[in-house]
Amino acid sequence: RNRCQAGSRQEAACTLVGLDTLRGRSNFKRLFTSGRAKSSGAFTVYRSLNGLDANRYGIAVKTSAGGAVVRNRIKRWLRVLLAEWDGALASGFDVVVLARGTGAAESYQAAAHHLAKALRKAELADNELGH
Repeated sequence: RNRCQAGSRQEAACTLVGLDTLRGRSNFKRLFTSGRAKSSGAFTVYRSLNGLDANRYGIAVKTSAGGAVVRNRIKRWLRVLLAEWDGALASGFDVVVLARGTGAAESYQAAAHHLAKALRKAELADNELGH
């Protein structure tokens, strides 16, 4: 049984602040190997068409970004930013944001700037995102 199906007890755990999520190693591996990648600062955005009307998001943070507390803070920041910007992003993509290095934990504002720049480079957002 799929734990993410509608009506299941864990349905809420399958969303990032109301966003559809990518789950499972195979989905992440598919984007890392065959998705289009663009970087800015400490973030790399991988994207691939998903054939759906909505985007699905995944977040990965390398251990080089810091300890568990720092990595969890970065993930919270990314969830909030992606939820805030979801309506302004191009639809129909699987998107994975990979945070690497200590630069990802500089500040919320720096994370927002670099994520917006990476999303624009990946052609998921227009020039107004993050301003």
